Amino acid sequence: MRRLWREGIRQGYEVVYFRYSGLRADLHSNADRLGAALSRFQGRRVHFITHSYGGLIVRELLERDQRGTEGRVVMIGTPNQGSHFAQRWCRTLPYRLIFGRGGPQLTPRGARRLAEPALEFGIIAGTGSDINPYTVGANDGVVGVSETYLPGAREFRTIDGGHEELPNDPRVVTAAYRFLETGTFGLDPAP
Repeated sequence: MRRLWREGIRQGYEVVYFRYSGLRADLHSNADRLGAALSRFQGRRVHFITHSYGGLIVRELLERDQRGTEGRVVMIGTPNQGSHFAQRWCRTLPYRLIFGRGGPQLTPRGARRLAEPALEFGIIAGTGSDINPYTVGANDGVVGVSETYLPGAREFRTIDGGHEELPNDPRVVTAAYRFLETGTFGLDPAP
């Protein structure tokens, strides 16, 4: 996310680099913290660029707080449909120890209860890995492409890259800020 953060500053955005913990706090608590961090922007246009669980946090926030409804959202590798990996392992002790209080929201049941953002949004999914046998279809090693999809997305694109690499991939950074400005990623459609 550092490259995304630096590019936002370079382009003149006032950037809030929000760190969250799915281990110590659940989705609702993280959304409360994000809302508090954004309180100084009341009445101003707010955009969001999110990665992974961060996209679910923003969806939770926007579901109950319509601040920045004229802004845009970019979700990168967000398990919008939940994760089959989480579904399979959520009841095990290792899963609960690793994913903590945020773990249940990563299951299909947990993620699908969230409404789609009420503002314009785009999704970038990664296709650069096959190391995780518990993802379904093309994936970024953590989240399957089909798990990132939401039908209301203005654009949905895939980029060859792994889950942790996507937010620092120059193609993703350029596409994300182009989407904030124009409502399009400027990437060729997926074949």
